Amino acid sequence: MSDSKLKFQFLNGALNLPQPFEENGSLMMNFLFKSDLKSLQTVCDKWLNEPTNQELYYQPLAPIVQITFANAKKSYPSSGPYKDWGVIPYQEVIVSIFVLRVKKEGGIWIAEHVSALVPYIFVTDAIVMSTGREIYGMPKALGWIELPASLGEANKVFKLSSVSALHFERGVPFSKEQLLSITQTSQVSIPFTEEWQDIESAAKAIKKMMFGEGHIEIPGLKLIVEIAEILIEKKLPFTSLRQVRSIAEPENAVYKSVIEFNATALKINGGGRINGEFQLHIPGNDLFPMASDLGLSDGQVAEAAFWLDWDFVFGTGKDIWSTEQKPSLFKRLLHLFKL
Repeated sequence: MSDSKLKFQFLNGALNLPQPFEENGSLMMNFLFKSDLKSLQTVCDKWLNEPTNQELYYQPLAPIVQITFANAKKSYPSSGPYKDWGVIPYQEVIVSIFVLRVKKEGGIWIAEHVSALVPYIFVTDAIVMSTGREIYGMPKALGWIELPASLGEANKVFKLSSVSALHFERGVPFSKEQLLSITQTSQVSIPFTEEWQDIESAAKAIKKMMFGEGHIEIPGLKLIVEIAEILIEKKLPFTSLRQVRSIAEPENAVYKSVIEFNATALKINGGGRINGEFQLHIPGNDLFPMASDLGLSDGQVAEAAFWLDWDFVFGTGKDIWSTEQKPSLFKRLLHLFKL
């Protein structure tokens, strides 16, 4: 076989549509919860550091977990014939943390890249689930999502359920279980105090909610430049682990890669802080152990909440590490002796 790229064979009925994807009218309601750096470092180790044998190293940017309930009006591939196939409306719950890719130079950890890592994500559409898993390496699962009728509604409730297991037990069937809910426990006369009309004001306000007024001290000139590019280019970077399980050795993978990609804003339709108190209910679940993984607790109150209505594009990305780049010793010998 030649070294030329293999063309992906798109088959009728395939659920994996090609990127980039345009999202129009995506309303995201975001809740920030306090965690701890030890728990989030364990997430970084499991998702990124251990699979790469620490050839890449990630650490949490802040002890914050963001839970997002999203209602996307239109999602569709933005290239080729696929853009004329129609649009997919769906709902989504995204559980994310913010991480730094770092390297050690002269005994000092230097930050190279900041991004969001999504260890849990649930959607209401099978095409969105399949595409997110296969292309972007995001662990999308199908779920049932309940949203309030409007952001102005009193005593708002957000709910997520999925087929799962509260406790693993042989012979007991998986069933529909509630994974988490967020309930407004105090109502205020003015639900919003500010409105964001552009990405710059939104970015500044969100940074303030997450990190306070102070400057974030992160060694690394490259990262400072990158953060400036994020604001100028209006992009939200993501990092993920993409892997394919071996058919012959069930506990092994035939391919792994760490990938980076961006959600680039096209238009901000509005956004702002949501006032009031929001309480998290997150029961234990053996299949989706979000509370124990992420350092969250049942009954925890959100540090802040905000909404963002925007149009954006999930673009193409890049492999920054993969097993394909590191052939086995046997393959190296075959290549060396041209066998």
